[in-house]
Amino acid sequence: MLDEIARDAGRPAQKPEDVKSDWPDFIPPFLTNSVLAAPDTMLWIRRAATERASATTYDVVDRQGQIVKRVVMAWSERVVGFGAATVYTVATDDDGIQRLRRHQKLR
Repeated sequence: MLDEIARDAGRPAQKPEDVKSDWPDFIPPFLTNSVLAAPDTMLWIRRAATERASATTYDVVDRQGQIVKRVVMAWSERVVGFGAATVYTVATDDDGIQRLRRHQKLR
């Protein structure tokens, strides 16, 4: 079957191991909690950052797919959930101890 497809395409068939791959040797894992749905129908999308970044940034997106605000917090802090009028974050200190924090939701 592969020979027929290759013949129709006008080139010789190749074995999978002979095909050059453009994939990198290492693919970093996806961020955990990188997209969160808030009760007000907004999506909080964590932006990817380098190790040298000094802040954690979230784009807040409405139902039409428009960024309505950008929330910037300390590098060691991340959003873990929402209440009716609050945002819950976890802050990790230099010793690896995590503390839950509650913030009034930005309007």
